[in-house]
Amino acid sequence: MATITVKINGEEHEVEQGMTVLQACEIDTLLEVTKQVEGHTICALGDAAAWPIQGLVRHFRDEIEDRIKNRIRVSMSGAAAAAE
Repeated sequence: MATITVKINGEEHEVEQGMTVLQACEIDTLLEVTKQVEGHTICALGDAAAWPIQGLVRHFRDEIEDRIKNRIRVSMSGAAAAAE
């Protein structure tokens, strides 16, 4: 499979094309989107969609960030092993 070079926290890494590279800063973007939906729609489903995400991040943000970091680390070590 083809690889591409991506920049993560200022460092360049080779990853397989099509692999998702999530960064911890995107958690804030996700929260911002939920705040824009919550209370700004006449449909109760807007609030119902926003609240679980807000609760998940509020209670488990550290774990989410750790999993993102570990996935990047595992992916990078896997890509390095595949290149050898």
